[in-house]
Amino acid sequence: MNTSITCPDTGAALEFELPGDDSNLTQFWDADLEIHCPVCERVHDISFKQAYVVGVMSRFACIPADIREGRMLH
Repeated sequence: MNTSITCPDTGAALEFELPGDDSNLTQFWDADLEIHCPVCERVHDISFKQAYVVGVMSRFACIPADIREGRMLH
């Protein structure tokens, strides 16, 4: 599944592919991901769970812009 996060330093959207598929979702669910940012050259951390939810929600046109940009509101 494709998903994205927003670089906290530059605000750039970083799209990436999540590892695995639906059959091994539970294996990755509690894992943390490290995403290398080609814009700021740093590594950004995101939970697999958060990245998955953003990826699923980005398929819907009626979601808040922050979700489409890879930011989850708490």
